[in-house]
Amino acid sequence: VTWKGADGQVVHEAEREKITDLDALPLPARHLLDNGAYHFPGINGPITTIKSSRGCPLNCSFCGYTLAQGLRFRFRSPEHVLAELKDLYFVHGLRHVVFRDPIFTTRKDRVAEICDGILALGMSDLAWQCETAVKTLDAELLGKMAAAGCTHVSLGIESGNAEIQKKHCGNKLSDLEKAAEVFRAARQVGIETRAFCMIGFPEETPEMADETIALVDRLDPDQVQFCAVTAYPGTPLHTMLRDSRDFDYAAMTGFQALEGNEHMTADEIQDKIREGYRRFYRRPKRMLRELKDPKRFAARIARYATLFKRRAAV
Repeated sequence: VTWKGADGQVVHEAEREKITDLDALPLPARHLLDNGAYHFPGINGPITTIKSSRGCPLNCSFCGYTLAQGLRFRFRSPEHVLAELKDLYFVHGLRHVVFRDPIFTTRKDRVAEICDGILALGMSDLAWQCETAVKTLDAELLGKMAAAGCTHVSLGIESGNAEIQKKHCGNKLSDLEKAAEVFRAARQVGIETRAFCMIGFPEETPEMADETIALVDRLDPDQVQFCAVTAYPGTPLHTMLRDSRDFDYAAMTGFQALEGNEHMTADEIQDKIREGYRRFYRRPKRMLRELKDPKRFAARIARYATLFKRRAAV
């Protein structure tokens, strides 16, 4: 914990040991919140979040998860997670949940038990989504998740270049055909997918960025997010670059490239991000899929227009 005293002096408290027994933590006091005030783009009705695990050993160079949570996975038991789901569903009337674990499906057996519990408890109209990694998913687990109310999965793709994957991304995407199978399987069971991608790694050339854009086309997710690589303080990437660059921490958004690398200027990185979005959203198969639900398509266009306008103002 870091805080500023009345005299203006900043105090950095000593780092504490990470909590190992997450089941010993009490459930969130949702009765103290106005739960109806929290919403998420594209979802009708209030939404809440759950964190069912902490930590991530992949240690991607750009990721801030491990700064607070550490490198070691720590899991809440299925019973503890289901107790929270019961509370938010039956007591507070909430029907939409986002799991905020770094990699939700790390332990497939645990996720399967949570899914079985959701169904056994009669929470049939609970809709939830999560973030995870391709290599921790398969068709069987996706089918079980869909049956238990999973509607959306966000997957860390990051880069289509093998060298960057190994150096910066925890090598989460070593088997591209397996990745394509996961995206296909998700669509078959009715789970929407989002691919998280990044452009502007230190060694990245325009050709490497093109590999990422081409991979997105191959994986064919329902949504994509391209971010500018940002060296947030405390991350391995920041440690790698801090002696060679000046950082404006107040300007760090993740959406706007603040600086270039040895192969691309900041403007060129930004142009690649725009190219990625254009190529993805202008694909004929993408347009045909969207037009099957005109109302949702219109809502997404409005949401994206607002989002891009805000990012342009940053």
